[in-house]
Amino acid sequence: MSLLIAVMLASLSTDWIPPLLLYYDKFGQQKLFEFVQRLESKVAADWMLQRTPTVRIGNTHVILRAVEKATTADQVINDPTAFNYDAAQIEQIIEGDIYNRNFGRYVMLKMEHCLQDKSQPFAPFTRISIEHVLPQTPNADSGWMRLFSEEEREAWTHRLANLVLLSRNKNSQLGNQDFSEKKEKYFKSSLNVFPNVVKVMQYKEWTLPVLEQRQQQMKAMLMDSFK
Repeated sequence: MSLLIAVMLASLSTDWIPPLLLYYDKFGQQKLFEFVQRLESKVAADWMLQRTPTVRIGNTHVILRAVEKATTADQVINDPTAFNYDAAQIEQIIEGDIYNRNFGRYVMLKMEHCLQDKSQPFAPFTRISIEHVLPQTPNADSGWMRLFSEEEREAWTHRLANLVLLSRNKNSQLGNQDFSEKKEKYFKSSLNVFPNVVKVMQYKEWTLPVLEQRQQQMKAMLMDSFK
């Protein structure tokens, strides 16, 4: 649970804190992780679905009232109105351009939470950047131009499968290198911080089939994490 709380503290607004404190004060450790999962999913979904701040705050008040009136933890977690959201719309958002959305960093951190060994803590979130494996602007003479057509680059550059979090600032010169050089000179510094980097490092080449497979795997993992 501490890993999920770390992700929430790093990226979400603080609207979720009062419901969590009220729940803990009333029910202690009873099904606390399940409550945090439902709470995080609802708050994140409202943000990703671009609900207004007024609506998002109102929805956290609904959760607060659900906690207040409940006599058991199960009544809160199974409340039919407190945590509802449109999962199909969330899946559609995850399938598309993540990089240019204001919640992109959060989605990437949530992905890292899905991949993280839950017995190990996250390293401190200090310098974090979102990096494109297939670069945004590859050099005209690079291998990227041979591996991907212009249409494929346009379709895949900003999607989840092509993105990775790094524990370093961006370096446009290194970021435009071919995949083998990029792995060696750029990605290795984040191996002990983000497990998605480890996944990327295991590939010998970065091709369209790799992106297609990763997209389906990562989308399924993220959707499973929304409760």
